[in-house]
Amino acid sequence: MEARIDAIHADRGSEVRKGQILVELDTGHERIALEGARYRAVMESQIRGADTRLAAAKAKLRRREEMVRERFVAPQDRDDTAADMQMARRTWSRRTTTGAWQTSNNAAWPNSSTSAA
Repeated sequence: MEARIDAIHADRGSEVRKGQILVELDTGHERIALEGARYRAVMESQIRGADTRLAAAKAKLRRREEMVRERFVAPQDRDDTAADMQMARRTWSRRTTTGAWQTSNNAAWPNSSTSAA
């Protein structure tokens, strides 16, 4: 491992005890990498959540549309579900465009053939 020495806690020739810290290494690069990894983990989690919510909203809308055709529910119920799906789609779009990566299935848009339905 390559690193810069940040601090030296012992002088040359001095006695040291077992477990005593002799030098501290500069961990700036590692801290930055860790913060980046944490950020990516949070963003990827948000993207997966948005993917799941969008897939559920799409499935619910399909069920509502079928129920409207069969006259089991009012069209207003389907319209409310369609609005929920649009909100989920907007959330999905914001989550996938804020990061520099795409979702795990590389879907360009939730309606693509590779996305979960």
